[in-house]
Amino acid sequence: MIVKQDWHGKNVTVIGLGIEGEDLARYFAGQGARVTVSDAKSREALASRLAALRGLDIRFAFGGNSAADVADADLVCVSQGVPLANVAVVWPRIVWLVKFSSISSL
Repeated sequence: MIVKQDWHGKNVTVIGLGIEGEDLARYFAGQGARVTVSDAKSREALASRLAALRGLDIRFAFGGNSAADVADADLVCVSQGVPLANVAVVWPRIVWLVKFSSISSL
């Protein structure tokens, strides 16, 4: 069974602009999602990746990852090589756990 998700208008954050981060950003932008890419590296260090994504409606955050980068995300995609202890990776899990705990205690 193949289930097709409609990403149009959804907030997707990609953490890490490596090979898969670039592909994820391109895919979700092409699907109409509001894409944010967050990377610890500088804009200058990622110049070739940025050139490959030129013309796509993508918001970029460079120089670190923060909880603000994922605060409104409907989906967070984490590139390999990004530590799972990174605040932008941990924060959505904490928020989900709080929401889930609140719902289950009703």
